[in-house]
Amino acid sequence: MNDTSATNSVEHRLAEAVNNYVPRVSAKWEKLLSLKEGICELRRKRASYRTIAEILRNIDVPVSHVTVRRFCRHVVKAVPRRVQPRKATVKPMSHEVHSQPQTRNTGNRAAQPSREPSRESHGPRVADPNTI
Repeated sequence: MNDTSATNSVEHRLAEAVNNYVPRVSAKWEKLLSLKEGICELRRKRASYRTIAEILRNIDVPVSHVTVRRFCRHVVKAVPRRVQPRKATVKPMSHEVHSQPQTRNTGNRAAQPSREPSRESHGPRVADPNTI
């Protein structure tokens, strides 16, 4: 019987320790924690990390923009903006060649499109003098 009460006591103390646990804060972030609301407000107003670091240095809080960025990402849980990939303005050559239906080479140059290279030739594009 004593065994179960000792186990319950240990579980209770562990649960209490878990509830009271506060992770250690880096010495660099200790001053920033008291300024968290102001930093959050500056980020909502789209202030850059460099600007925030400069403002903090002006009020005698020596900090770099990298530290401000890390603080915002880990403590404030600010999500970095995604950069949208640019759309390609020019299609790659291989895409144009493979997107055309394959035609048989019958010897008649007029039957083949003059602007697109044929699948058989991979050399430079040369104008056909018969179609000019």
